[in-house]
Amino acid sequence: MGIEQEPAIDQWYQHLDKGQPFVVVAIDDENGTVILQYFDGSLEEIDRDDWEQLKIEPSAAPENWSGPYDELDDSETIFADTEMSEEEWNEPLDELRELSKGTKLRKLRPQTEEK
Repeated sequence: MGIEQEPAIDQWYQHLDKGQPFVVVAIDDENGTVILQYFDGSLEEIDRDDWEQLKIEPSAAPENWSGPYDELDDSETIFADTEMSEEEWNEPLDELRELSKGTKLRKLRPQTEEK
């Protein structure tokens, strides 16, 4: 017994036998295929007939977004919590201001007076 529901793009499902979550990312009506993306990021293209034989049920999207990125270490997923000064924020704009001197491009925003 398979699923009687039509596949829906962006809908998450769970294999009842494997427990593996996946999302439908595309449906190709012309070729009669459904493209699935598993939690680990891998893709699979299956026939519509195979879809109807799957033992699955709709489920919520996983709370943990890191499935496709499981092989990254912590240093690649943790944001730096250092604070930036106003000077550091303005640095890219200062470079643009220098480049725009003598062109029709004028100040992007007024520079603040240093105190």
